[in-house]
Amino acid sequence: MEVIQPTLAASLAVILYVVIEKIVVPLVKGKTNGRNGKNGNGDKHQEYINRTIENRLDGHSHQLNEHRNAIAEVGAAIKVVHAIVERIEKRLDE
Repeated sequence: MEVIQPTLAASLAVILYVVIEKIVVPLVKGKTNGRNGKNGNGDKHQEYINRTIENRLDGHSHQLNEHRNAIAEVGAAIKVVHAIVERIEKRLDE
């Protein structure tokens, strides 16, 4: 038992040191896992996400403009059809 206690105490000291150095200190500094700080991989990942979202929004904006143009063409075609129907109705009333 006398041999186990110093070994156990040394093991606990090493475990506490590792926990403090690898977990507590990075959390206090505002980093996760000690790697993703203000200039770490987190910013690169956020930039990738922002570029991806920007590309998607550009694509959706392009599609929306195409749909607007198609709707405008349909509206113009409806006006022409409406004018034709009115002329037909006038000729039938005569």
